[in-house]
Amino acid sequence: GGFGGIANTACTESGFPSLSKVFGDTNKPVQLFGKGSSAVAAGAADEDGDDEAPESAPAETKPLIALQEEAAATGEEDEECIFTTEGALYEFLTEEGKAPSWKERGRGEMRLNLSKTGGARMIMRAKGNFRLILNAAMWKGQTFTKMEGGKGLSFPCKNAVAGPDAKVTLFALKMRVSATHVVQQVEEFLTAAKKALDTLSGVSEKGDTGPDDE
Repeated sequence: GGFGGIANTACTESGFPSLSKVFGDTNKPVQLFGKGSSAVAAGAADEDGDDEAPESAPAETKPLIALQEEAAATGEEDEECIFTTEGALYEFLTEEGKAPSWKERGRGEMRLNLSKTGGARMIMRAKGNFRLILNAAMWKGQTFTKMEGGKGLSFPCKNAVAGPDAKVTLFALKMRVSATHVVQQVEEFLTAAKKALDTLSGVSEKGDTGPDDE
């Protein structure tokens, strides 16, 4: 009796109990936990018939608070965008006691905007959080120069993001587009910039920016 009896009657040549002796016919489903064969048979019977609907369906779950998506105001709503591209913005710094160098200011979407009042400006925001990287008014006589290698362009401007003490410095925009499109993007930027400068009315050299942005 006990484990000894199983060992004597249900051992295979390898010394381990035979599955058919311990669990019965191995071709039949074996329920290791819960009720016995009657529950297995009942489960098999359910598979042959149609599923029955539960006695009571759960109540419909409704959100406690209805959230409404709102577009973020940027201050550009009344402006016309005539060109947009993605790139990295650099500023050429000449700090006392340090060698002149280019410093990256951020990466995101650059836009050339025309206002209804006759002004034009360059706006650049970081993608995702819309952080303002560049907010610079354009003025008649402003120059735009292709960078060596043709992957971007440089231009002087006064970045209002730096605060009220901002000065005109040299910036460079390096396009972040495929090599097959970068030359075309640079040309389209220059065309849009010329259009913006031609439409300026009464904007003095190195004029102020458009509507304030935070």
